[in-house]
Amino acid sequence: MVDFWRFGMGDARTNNLRGCLAEYVVGLAVNAIPASRVELDAYDVLALSGTRIEVKTSGLVQAWNKSDPRSQIKPRWKVRKGNAHTDIGGKPKRLHADVYVFALVTSTCSADYDPLDLDKWEFRVASRWQIDEFDRSTFTPSNLTVDGIQPVRWAGLKDAIAAAGPQSVTDEMSLFVAIKLATEHLGERSQAGIGS
Repeated sequence: MVDFWRFGMGDARTNNLRGCLAEYVVGLAVNAIPASRVELDAYDVLALSGTRIEVKTSGLVQAWNKSDPRSQIKPRWKVRKGNAHTDIGGKPKRLHADVYVFALVTSTCSADYDPLDLDKWEFRVASRWQIDEFDRSTFTPSNLTVDGIQPVRWAGLKDAIAAAGPQSVTDEMSLFVAIKLATEHLGERSQAGIGS
């Protein structure tokens, strides 16, 4: 198995591995449930509070040579799927998450690239209504700043997500919602034969 990890996951500068790592890092910040990643779900992270989070990521350093040092994120926000275990056909495209996190690895050279160092990440957090308001197909750190989305470090990420998420939920209700969502999620995985 170690040989497989070296083969398939040996370069954290690649988009797919960096994206998976970003979801994990965001999940750590918000005590995500369930603790394992669900591929192709309608959102990437479910916080203990019940907030659904979509994570998009990029890096100033890529696995390939890049002529433009600026980082761009080209997200696909609106999707048809309801979740990873249901048929996606026939549903109108819509936003599925409550909060959107743009994660950027700020290392500027390969020698300095260490995505496990949380000080090398910055995060920009937007609410669903902000994403609805933005008329962009590509996001860069600079145009997010113009839109009023300021970067935060990992230590401030949980608070930034809470501030951007649904505001009318009490702590007790958050726990109830989180348990309900987690139970439904695990039930869908069980019905789909995942994890058995």
